[in-house]
Amino acid sequence: MRHSYIEKFDILHPFKSNTLQDVYIGAPKENTKEIVLINVLKSVNEDMEKAKGAMKKSIGNLLHYEEVDQGIVLVTRYMEGVPLLTYLEQEPLSLGSRIHVMFQYLKKITKYDSFPKELKEILIDETQIIIDKGELNLYELILFHEGELEKIANSDAIQKVGKTLKKILEIGAENMDFHRGQYQQIYQFVSELEEGRHTYKNLLSVFHGFKSIYFHGEYRENDDSSRLDNDVSRKSRRGMQDHVIGGKLRGMIIAIAAISIVAYGSLKVLRYTTASKAASQEPVAYFEKIQTKKGFELINKSVLHGDKNTIKESLWEVYKDNQIIEKKGTKDLYIDLKEDGVYHVILKVKDQFDKWSKPYGKDIYVEKQVAMTEDQELATDYTEKLEHLGSWDNPEKNITVDEDVLRSGTYSWKIDKNANKATIHMQELRPDPHVSLSFWIMSSSWENTNIQVEGIFEGSQKFHRKINFKPKEINVWEMIQLPEPMEKVQEVRLIFSDVKESIWIDDIEFSVYK
Repeated sequence: MRHSYIEKFDILHPFKSNTLQDVYIGAPKENTKEIVLINVLKSVNEDMEKAKGAMKKSIGNLLHYEEVDQGIVLVTRYMEGVPLLTYLEQEPLSLGSRIHVMFQYLKKITKYDSFPKELKEILIDETQIIIDKGELNLYELILFHEGELEKIANSDAIQKVGKTLKKILEIGAENMDFHRGQYQQIYQFVSELEEGRHTYKNLLSVFHGFKSIYFHGEYRENDDSSRLDNDVSRKSRRGMQDHVIGGKLRGMIIAIAAISIVAYGSLKVLRYTTASKAASQEPVAYFEKIQTKKGFELINKSVLHGDKNTIKESLWEVYKDNQIIEKKGTKDLYIDLKEDGVYHVILKVKDQFDKWSKPYGKDIYVEKQVAMTEDQELATDYTEKLEHLGSWDNPEKNITVDEDVLRSGTYSWKIDKNANKATIHMQELRPDPHVSLSFWIMSSSWENTNIQVEGIFEGSQKFHRKINFKPKEINVWEMIQLPEPMEKVQEVRLIFSDVKESIWIDDIEFSVYK
C-alpha cells in the first residue's frame, strides 16, 4: 500500500504511539517552516470506515488524506491561537461576547454529526477550541487514549457540549448576573443540555435551538462581539503570547499536550536545537517496488532527519514461509522471485548518527501459474499484445518503446514526463459493434493524469470519454476499462494530458461483446 505522506512531509518528532494510532510532529518538504500533525489511525472500525468520506470533507485543516496498510493517515496543519480556557481567564468578556463565542462553537461542530461517536466526542471537546485574531477555530486533533473508548461509547455528546457552553458562560464571569432579562433564556438552555434534560437528537438540532434564541435576542447589537478579542487588553494578549512563545513547534506540542491525557510528562523536547534534533531521531525506513520483466526492483526511499544526514547502511531481508531466503546490505535491492507465493521484504536503515530505523515491511505476491510446456511458456511470455493493434502513430513524438519496464510481452509504451499532450492514435481497426476498450497503466508518481478516449468512424467522432486517472500505488500496473462499449469505430485516440512524471502503457485490448 502506498505511503505518499512520507514523500510529502518530514517527520520531525514522534509524539504519541499506542495500539490505536501513531502521531508525529512534521513539516511539509516544500515548506519546512510550516508545522503539521501526522496522524496514523490504526484502529479503523466499521463506523470509521463508513465515515471516511465525511472526514475528508469536514476536517477543515486537513492537508493530506490517504489509506495505508496500518489504517488511515490524516495530516493536519498547525492552527495558531489561544486555547479557549486561557482566553476566558485573561480578562472578563461581556455576556454578549461570550454568547457569540457559543454561537460560533455550535455552528462549527455541526459538521461532526456524521462522524463516529468516538471521533465526535474528541472533536467537540473544549480543548479543541482556540481563538485567533477574534475568530474561533478548532484544532481538530484526533488523539485516542487506550481504555477510554468504552467511556466514550457510554457518554452523551450533547451533554458534553452543554458543559463546554457552561464554561464559556461562567469562567471569568463571577460577577455577572445570568438570570436577568434575555440572558436567563440562554442560561436555561445551556443548563438543560448540561444536565441531559433535552430532546435534541444531534448537534445540528442543538445549533438550531440556540440560533432561535440568539437571533431573537439583542446580544449581537448590545455588544461589540464581531471580533472576540475586543474585550482583551493589550496586556492580556501579551500574556497569551507568552503562553505559546517558543515558535510553532512549541505551541503545537503544548496544544497537543493539553488535549492528550497521556502526553509525555515533560516538554523538554521543545528545547533541542535543529542539529541535536536530527541526531536524536530515528530514520524512517521506506521503499517502493517496481515490477520488471524478470523480477522486482525495490527502491530505497527512506526518510532521514537533518539536511546533511545520509544513509550509512541498509539491511534487506526477504522471507518466504517465515524463512529468510535472502539478506543484503545494498542501498536498493533487485530480487528475482521464481516460485509462486507471498514474499515478505523488510528494510532497516542506519543514518550517519548510527541511528537505526524501525523495520519497514511489505508483501510481494507472485501469482500461481498454470503448468505449461516449454514452448507454451515461451509463447506466453513473449506474445506482444501491442503488436496486434494494427497501425498506430504518435503525432507528438514523445512516446518511446521501453523493453525493461513492461506488464507482459516484450515491451511497453513510455510517455515522457512533462508531456503536455501525448496521443496514441490507433488506426485500421475492424469496425465491430459493441467494442470494449481496456488498457494497463503504471505511474512513477502520485500525480493525476487526464486521459481522453476518442472513437472515430469514417472521419466523424462517434465516441468520447474523459478519465481522470489517480494512481492507487506508485510503480504498480493498474487496469483501466471503459464501462460502456463503443459502437463501430475504425480509429481510436488515447490522449494523455498534463503528464508530470513518466507513465507506461501496456496490454491495450479491444474486446467484442456479442
